[in-house]
Amino acid sequence: MSSFAERGGWWVVAQVTLFGVAFALGLVGPRWPSEDGFAIAGAVVLVAGLAMIVAGIASLGSAATPYPKPTPATVVRDSGIYRWVRHPIYGGGILLLVGWGLFARPLGLAGALLMGLFFELKSAREERWLIEHDPAYEAYRSRVRWKFMPGVR
Repeated sequence: MSSFAERGGWWVVAQVTLFGVAFALGLVGPRWPSEDGFAIAGAVVLVAGLAMIVAGIASLGSAATPYPKPTPATVVRDSGIYRWVRHPIYGGGILLLVGWGLFARPLGLAGALLMGLFFELKSAREERWLIEHDPAYEAYRSRVRWKFMPGVR
């Protein structure tokens, strides 16, 4: 199961492309009316997103991969940030783009919304694969209610 398509590689291509589009949206359109306040709020949210991404990658360790389909060696992680959130890297990506939109321009928030919708679809597919791979994932999913970030289902 090493082929690009079998591992969900097209999800990765779409994700990278959409991230580029979301970033570009923050560079066009009208600016925020009071840039300083939005820039500060944006920087705080952006850093929070980066922190979630780093925490997710650190919790996965050498098992971290951009591909959504589990390998035969994949085990369900329920330690670190995965005790509270099932997809912290995706949640961090959404926060990062919300922060970017607040920091840059309002249209950047549309990119965050698009990324959130994309991550909803990708995570749903990934969770079906995880349940097929390890039925214990269903119990983990029931126990860890938050999908992308604490307090948000």
